[in-house]
Amino acid sequence: TGALEADPRTRRLPLHFLWHDERLLPRLRALAAETDRLVVALSFATADRPAMAGLLTRLCPLDGLFIVAGGPHPSARPVEALRLGADAVVIGEGEEALPAILDRLQRGEPLAGLPGVVTLDEGGQPLRGPRPRPLRLDDYPPLGLAHRRFAPIEITRGCPCACSFCQTSFLFGGRMRHRSVENIVAWVRRAMERGYRYLRFITPNAFAYQSPDNGRTVNLAAIERLLGEMAALVGRERVYFGTFPSEVGPETVTPEAVALVRRYCGNDNLIFGAQSGSERMLRALRRCHTVADVLRAAEIVAAGGLTPVVDLIFGLPGEEPEDVAATLRLMDELVARGAVLHTHTFMPLPGTPLEHAPPGRVDPALHPVLDRLASQGHQIGQWRKQERLAARDSR
Repeated sequence: TGALEADPRTRRLPLHFLWHDERLLPRLRALAAETDRLVVALSFATADRPAMAGLLTRLCPLDGLFIVAGGPHPSARPVEALRLGADAVVIGEGEEALPAILDRLQRGEPLAGLPGVVTLDEGGQPLRGPRPRPLRLDDYPPLGLAHRRFAPIEITRGCPCACSFCQTSFLFGGRMRHRSVENIVAWVRRAMERGYRYLRFITPNAFAYQSPDNGRTVNLAAIERLLGEMAALVGRERVYFGTFPSEVGPETVTPEAVALVRRYCGNDNLIFGAQSGSERMLRALRRCHTVADVLRAAEIVAAGGLTPVVDLIFGLPGEEPEDVAATLRLMDELVARGAVLHTHTFMPLPGTPLEHAPPGRVDPALHPVLDRLASQGHQIGQWRKQERLAARDSR
């Protein structure tokens, strides 16, 4: 939204934000009747594919619609999205591509050749535009202020780890790109004038913000400057850093970084990923940390007065009984350090090295263990739901 508002080619276009509910189709019919061409933009993840496929089936018969799909699933499988009914797919970053699509449509020009855009030719074959250049975050608004579209502010894009189960590096590249403190402050000031009150951030690793070596070294000065500015603007109790919807890397957790969160932020926890207690599995998954890093991070976070919330994935491909046993040992050690376990079931995601792996299945013998931990307040997460979704999506 922010990119459309900022681009002179699109800033005057009327934008409508519709919920995917029973009012959607009647509203689209009404809007289509008011204009020669109505562009419908959809962004969705793999878990949403069945619902979006059903929606596209209902949208395609409507006259005057041009459907643009984007987000993690269409980016990884653009031809599938096109054959489901989309007219164009934006791969990865959309800040340049979507305004360019709308500009071409207004001019009546074909979309072929637009960077990062895929369409089908008359014979149903894909036409892929060139690979776009990585965007500079400061060049685009993080929020849609004119339409009051507030969201967590993306401060970093890209991740160096390229974990084999995760889409982030494959969507946005392995080089971290950071939004500057000055840019963030300017947009937050403007957003506050329109009622923006709580600050959360989007980043693959909050403690890698402005890292000088792509995430290996923590830039304490940059983090303190960012958090200090944010706390001064909205108040410490309204700043949330290193927690939902983001996290920190366990290998970057230091007492000094945790102290900054305690000083300037309102969150009472820090989230980081362990994923497995097996060193063998961590290497296979291309994680950027070791089991020792996870335990050390939990100790530092707890000692700093925050609750460690640690992600774990069950049903990983190639996992052997000894790997599961190692994860159970890690769980015990983390709980002893005051951690809450955030549990997941492996879901193969398109565009990742593990996209063709079988869906994760949690050993039934682990169910009572996880249920007991949940009843004691030590375990949260959607592992059961994800197990069902993974099985459904593999069919």
